[in-house]
Amino acid sequence: MTTPNNFDIESDSLWDLVIRRMRATGDQTMVVDEYDRAETFSSVARAAERVAAGLLALGITPGSTVSWQLPTRIDTIVLTLALSRLGVIQNPIIPIYRSREVGAMIRQCNSEWLITLDNFRGFDHRVMAEELRAASNDALKVLTIVDGLPEGAPCPQRRQARTMWCAGSTPRRGRRRHQRVYVTPTVR
Repeated sequence: MTTPNNFDIESDSLWDLVIRRMRATGDQTMVVDEYDRAETFSSVARAAERVAAGLLALGITPGSTVSWQLPTRIDTIVLTLALSRLGVIQNPIIPIYRSREVGAMIRQCNSEWLITLDNFRGFDHRVMAEELRAASNDALKVLTIVDGLPEGAPCPQRRQARTMWCAGSTPRRGRRRHQRVYVTPTVR
């Protein structure tokens, strides 16, 4: 039997872990932000379901490669889970990187999408994203988060893959990125 103190963490995807935890302890707090806004496992999972549906409606589909450059916030956790729910290959990029680094990372990952904020800590990420889109001959699609994540009715598919850049790595030729792919072709 699984208890909050003895939770089985083996799983095929991040989404599966959250769903399993939600079923075991759904009303317990999962995350608290700097403004003391708290969300439970159940509320985060429900929000991720709605966001996954919104992303799917925009054209982000299972197997797509999505780079995202967002600060650490509850919405970023929800986005990560929504992308995991869809079975998207994720490439998280920390917000301190600018056009040169972000461009190299999205090219190396063959990203189809870049999700970012309009402005963060005085830097206009929207302008940078649009410049990267133009440099890709409009092959890169850009989603700029202004008034919240897109939402819709819950969606039916899930798979996960994520690319992680290790500390000290750069997108220059010869450097390595680490990738772990989880595929769960289960339909709920």
